[in-house]
Amino acid sequence: MERIKLKRKLRAYTLIEMLSVVAIIGLVLPVLFSILINSYNNLSKIEKLQLSELQHQQFRGRLNYDFDNIYRIYHLSSDSISFTAFRNNSFQDLIEYYLNADTLFFKINRSSKKIVYNNFIGNQTGFEFKNYDNTPYVPGNGISFTAPEMNSVEKLIFSYSYRSQERTQSGKILRIKKSNE
Repeated sequence: MERIKLKRKLRAYTLIEMLSVVAIIGLVLPVLFSILINSYNNLSKIEKLQLSELQHQQFRGRLNYDFDNIYRIYHLSSDSISFTAFRNNSFQDLIEYYLNADTLFFKINRSSKKIVYNNFIGNQTGFEFKNYDNTPYVPGNGISFTAPEMNSVEKLIFSYSYRSQERTQSGKILRIKKSNE
């Protein structure tokens, strides 16, 4: 028997095959990268929206908590309020909120100011004072409230509108004086 020697032929890529693979990769990679970049941008928009909503919830929570614990009001105007609050069975010194342009600032115990929230729409944001029947609560002299007038305001409302992610949000934070206060 004769041994037949099998000659192994090594299979190699031809130039045409190599060029076609490179061309396919060259066409697929840009499409793949654009899909990845668009999905990253959309994810970034969602994260920004979630962060904005979280900041809004913190802002509302802080104002609601402070309004619920007002003990004595020291200053009222359409763009600012200052008062003491009663928390944890002790008094907290002066709490101040004031609007400056499109930003709401917060000070406690005469500390340095902190930004509570910004991007407010100025002419749609401010403090309102009303009676139980929703008529405006105005100072007796027509100019500014006296101490007894400030502390007998029946409804204290912070109305606001702000811009967030190309949309406008509006809301109100309300404090109604109880009859025994």
